[in-house]
Amino acid sequence: MNFRPLHLGFALLLTTLLSACYKDPVSEPMPEYTRLLTSGRWHVVADQLMETQPDGNHTITDNFVQYQECQQDDYWMFLDADQFAVNRGIMKCQTTEAELETGKWYFSDDRHRLLVTNPYIAPGLVPYEILKLTDTELKLQSDYAINGRSYSHLILLEAL
Repeated sequence: MNFRPLHLGFALLLTTLLSACYKDPVSEPMPEYTRLLTSGRWHVVADQLMETQPDGNHTITDNFVQYQECQQDDYWMFLDADQFAVNRGIMKCQTTEAELETGKWYFSDDRHRLLVTNPYIAPGLVPYEILKLTDTELKLQSDYAINGRSYSHLILLEAL
C-alpha cells in the first residue's frame, strides 16, 4: 500500500489549516490603520535618540526630559485626507507661536512605515517604522545615518 498520496494530502490540509489561522500583520486592512491613527489626539510620552558611532559605541539621549514645559502639552493629530498637525497645546513657547503646525501623513505601500511631513518635527519627509499601533499607543522609530554615525529615533505616543 502506497501512503505517499495520503501523506501529501495530509500535509496540504495541515498547511491550509495553519495558514488560515495565521494573521499577517501587514495584511491588516488599511481602514483599520487609518481608524486607529485618526481616532484622536496623540501625546508624546517618550522621545529617545540612540547614536551609534563607527567604532560601535553608542549613546542614548532622552530627548523628552529636555522638552520645555511649553512643549510638554503639545499633541499630534492625524486627520482625514492625510492631513497632519501638531497642536501646541495651552502653553505656548512664544506668544507669536501658531496654534497648529501642519503637514501631511501617509502609509508606505507595505503599511510598515508612517511617512510624515511637518517642519515642527524635521525638514522634509520623515519615515517612521510603526512598531506598535493600538487604540491607546503609537510607537514609532526612524533610523538614519549622518557622517558615518547611525541614529535610531524612538517616539512613544499615547492617546489622549
